[in-house]
Amino acid sequence: MQKFLKFSNAVICIFGLVIFSYLTFHSMRSTWFMVPAPGMEIPLSKNDSVLINILSLVIFVLALNLLSLFFRKKNTKVSDRIYKILLLLSFSFQLVMGMLYVFSADRVPGGDQADIYNGVLSFMSGDYSSLLPENYLGRNPQQLGQVFLIETILSVFKGSDYHLFQALIVLMSAGSVLAIWAVIRELTGNKAMALAGAVLAGFNPVTVYYSAWVYGDIPSIFFMLMASLMLLKYSKRKKFSYLMACTFFAVMGYMVRKNTLIFLLAIFIISLIKGMADKDLKLIIGGVCALVIPMLIFGMIRSGYEKASGIPRCDGTPAASFLYIGISENGGKCGWFYKLPNEYFEAGCDPEKASEVLMEKVKIRFDQMVHSPGYIPAFYGYKILSQWNEPLYQSVFYNHPHDDVHMEKVVSVFDKAVAFHFDKILFVVDRLQFIIFAGMLLYFALSLRKSPDLTVHILAVTIIGGFLFSIIWEAKARYIMPYYMMMFPASIKGYYKLLVMLPGMRKKD
Repeated sequence: MQKFLKFSNAVICIFGLVIFSYLTFHSMRSTWFMVPAPGMEIPLSKNDSVLINILSLVIFVLALNLLSLFFRKKNTKVSDRIYKILLLLSFSFQLVMGMLYVFSADRVPGGDQADIYNGVLSFMSGDYSSLLPENYLGRNPQQLGQVFLIETILSVFKGSDYHLFQALIVLMSAGSVLAIWAVIRELTGNKAMALAGAVLAGFNPVTVYYSAWVYGDIPSIFFMLMASLMLLKYSKRKKFSYLMACTFFAVMGYMVRKNTLIFLLAIFIISLIKGMADKDLKLIIGGVCALVIPMLIFGMIRSGYEKASGIPRCDGTPAASFLYIGISENGGKCGWFYKLPNEYFEAGCDPEKASEVLMEKVKIRFDQMVHSPGYIPAFYGYKILSQWNEPLYQSVFYNHPHDDVHMEKVVSVFDKAVAFHFDKILFVVDRLQFIIFAGMLLYFALSLRKSPDLTVHILAVTIIGGFLFSIIWEAKARYIMPYYMMMFPASIKGYYKLLVMLPGMRKKD
C-alpha cells in the first residue's frame, strides 16, 4: 500500500508540474485583463515583462528568507509583538477596506446575484414562482442551497437588505486570511511562512473588490480553507471531532457554491487512499461523510422547497448547455459564456430533451475541432489563459459599478483608483499572481521525490480538479478565483521547501 501512496503522490505532482509549468511560463510573459466597463466582458491580453517578473520573484524569495531568519533569531517579546501587528494588519486590511467598499456606496446585486436575492425575498413572502421551470431557480436549482442560507440569515436578523449579506462576506474574506495563516502553520510548522501567506492574502485587492459580490465565491473560499484546516489537524492529532468539523465546513461550502463538489471529491479520494494505507477507519468514514452528507442536506433543502411550493422538481438547464458553451467560439471568445443556448426553452423546459439536442451539437462541434487539429491548441490556450492568467479574476469588472453614494470621499478614492490607476492595480496583482504560480511549481517539483502525508495535498488536488473542470465547462475568470486563493498555502509551502534546503533554515521554529 505504501507503493500506492508513492504512486498517488507522483501522479498528483506530475499533473501539478505540467499545469503550473504552463501557467508560470505564460504568466511570466503575458497577462490577461478585462476593461471595467459595462457590457465589455471581453478578455484582453498584453505582453508582460519577463525581467520584472523574475526580479519580483527574487526579491520575494530574499524577503521571505530574511523574514524567516528574523523571527527565528529574534524570539523576543518585541518580535512577537511585530508578528502580531503584521498579522492584525493583514486581517484588518481586508476587513476595513471591504466594509468601506460595501457601505460607502450601494453596489446593488445584478445578474445572477439579483435573481438569487430576489428569489430569497419572494420565498420569504410566500411566492415560489421563481421555482417554475422557465424561471431562474427552476433553471438553476443548484442555487437553492445558497438561497436557503441567505433566507435563514435574513430571517434570523429580521432584515431584507443585501448589505447584511455583503457584510458577512467581508467577515469571511477577512476570516480567510486567518484561515490561510492557520493552514500554512499546519503545512510548514513555520510561523514566518504563515505570516507571509497571511500578508499576501490580506493585502490582495481582488478579495476586497469581491466583498460586494452577493454570491457564494468568497464564502466557499472560507469554508474550503476551514475544512482543509480540520483535515490537516486530524492528520496530526487523530481526533474524530476534526473530521466532523471538516464535514460541517464541507456542508457549508457545498451550500454556497455547487462547484465545491470538486473539493469534496478531493477530500473523499485522499481520505480513502490515506485511510486504506494507514488502516484508519475514522479517516475513511470522515471522507465519506464529507462527500455524502452535503449532498443529502442539499437534497433535503430542495425537497423542502418542493413541498412548500407544490411545484414539481425540475433538473433545470442541462449540463450539456455549459459543455456546449465551453467548446464554442463566439466573437473570438473561446469557450466563454455569452448566452444560454435556446434549446432548453425550445424543448418546453424539458431538461432531458434539451440535453439530447445539445449533446448532439457538442459531438458535431467536437468533430469539427478534431478535423482542424491546429485549431485545438489555439482554442484551449485562449480558454485556459484567459481564465487562469487573469490576475484580477474579473473582480473590478463585476464589482466596480455602484449606485447611490454614502461616503463621497471614500468612493472617490475607489473610483479614481480604477479610472486613473487601473494599470497600476493590474501591475501589482500580476506580480502577485506570478509569485503564487511559481510557488505552486516549486511545491509540486519539491514534493515529487519525497512522499508526504497525502492530506497535505488536499488544496493541490482541488486546484488540479478545478483546472481540468475549467477546460470542459463554460469559461469565466471569476470561476477560477476560489482556486487561486486556495493556492496561497500550497505556494508558500513550495517556497518553504526551497528555503529549508539552505543551511540556516533546516530547523523549524
